[in-house]
Amino acid sequence: MFRNVLAACALLVSIVGAVPVVMQDRSFDYKSAALSYVGKQWGVTPSNSLQFDSSVGGSSKTYAFLRQQQNGVPIDNTYATVVFDQSNTVASFDGKKVDFNYVAANLPNISPKVAFAAGEAALEGTEYDGTWNGEFSYIGVPGSSLSPARNGTALVFSYYAKFKDTTSGVTYGAYIDASNSQVRLVKNLQTGVYVVSP
Repeated sequence: MFRNVLAACALLVSIVGAVPVVMQDRSFDYKSAALSYVGKQWGVTPSNSLQFDSSVGGSSKTYAFLRQQQNGVPIDNTYATVVFDQSNTVASFDGKKVDFNYVAANLPNISPKVAFAAGEAALEGTEYDGTWNGEFSYIGVPGSSLSPARNGTALVFSYYAKFKDTTSGVTYGAYIDASNSQVRLVKNLQTGVYVVSP
């Protein structure tokens, strides 16, 4: 019986040894490759217009995640996902780009307290959860009166904060215009659905 076990083990080793195991090269610079690829796809300069967020990889694919940026501030309702295969070649690409013709100043005219109070008032029955970390974002707002032609897309400088429904417990992520406290964009963080969309 012992000989049979040894024979089975030898057979298993020979089978495994015959199957090539291809692992991705972890020394590959996914950040630079993804920035370069998206820059070419979107016709933008990566150093000025793109922000690399992260990459996640396994044995066969690596996913790189990016956003547009302006003046060093991310444009949060944009995204780009680049998928690299085992040979570190781009296997697929998906994304949403915002073309804009107006950029709001990246300085807030209202305080966080005023912004979050406005969020609570607009999102009736919710409470600000107190987790704002001092970051701001741009969001692209089409058909904005801010745009010179009033029919283009403006980048609105915004506070981002989370608000919890006091009845259902559902949490919403809201972008509040940092110039006038208008709630510009709201996402149900439980379902991923935008309930207010520009």
